[in-house]
Amino acid sequence: DARITILKSLHIRDADLNEWRVIFTSGGTEANNLFLKGNSSSPIYASMGEHPSIYEIARHHILIKLSNDGRLNLSDLRDKLKQLTTTPDRGMDVPIIVSIQWANGETGSINPITDIAGIVHEYGAILHSDAVQAYGKIDINLMATPLDAISISGHKIGGPQGSGALIHHKSVKLSPLFEGGGQEYYMRAGTENTPAIVGFARACELLQMRLKKFKNIQKMRNNFEEKLLKNFPTLSIAGKNANNIHRLPNTSCIITNNIDQQLQLMAMDLKGIAISAGSACSSGKMTPSHVLLAMGYSEASAKTAIRVSLAPATTQEQMDEFYHHYSHFLRETLK
Repeated sequence: DARITILKSLHIRDADLNEWRVIFTSGGTEANNLFLKGNSSSPIYASMGEHPSIYEIARHHILIKLSNDGRLNLSDLRDKLKQLTTTPDRGMDVPIIVSIQWANGETGSINPITDIAGIVHEYGAILHSDAVQAYGKIDINLMATPLDAISISGHKIGGPQGSGALIHHKSVKLSPLFEGGGQEYYMRAGTENTPAIVGFARACELLQMRLKKFKNIQKMRNNFEEKLLKNFPTLSIAGKNANNIHRLPNTSCIITNNIDQQLQLMAMDLKGIAISAGSACSSGKMTPSHVLLAMGYSEASAKTAIRVSLAPATTQEQMDEFYHHYSHFLRETLK
């Protein structure tokens, strides 16, 4: 039942349910690893802005450039696929794997997945998308987007931590990460976390209600950014030129250019406000964001970036309080 619920949340039609396989994992990181390492003999293409669970594997293969709005450079994708597919000694029996995130967690930039799928399939490659950041913030329709596989996570949509899934078309062949029993179609040995899976499915049932809330969240985010940039014109928003259609509704990546991100985090923490320096999975690292570097920002600018994320339950009062404290901090620091 949970598998069917999750597939239907992605708009898979009843007639097509049997064409897709849901493999439950501990989250998006494991789902991404299962897909890429389950195709370990294949050449892997991924963007320079991927989540670390993709990037750390793909950086040893072929990376695709980003545009300055944080979205994939389609020309570079086509050029590199063409270069490989015309290589005379390439083993044609080994599929080419392309993994492109649906949306970036640091900047909110949304990739043109349908256009990407067209290019990828033109060259006979298999397309996977890490949709962990996008799922639950924007509506994802697998019937309208010709993907071969997708990774999602339960806790990103209000479900339990420790729940996730790799969903793939049955035509895609994989090898397991874990050997052992026959759980999850022999793709993920070990006893399933049934309570987390049931909670994940329940969160999927509430997904449309969650998506409606993000429309209001987007208005709050936009108003916050406009007020911030009007009063502090030296600041910039990474990915803002992707506009609302191509950016997640709840994310702001603020570049201050001369205020260290750790100082900003500590100042807001003292006020009881949680913001981030980049993605949650890279927090604690002192190196500049590889995503921002790929977008053309300098190391110095990237080290001033903070990510502000709004949740479905975020209120206007909370945003006003954050703006009050953050703007006061900026005025004092920029003197």
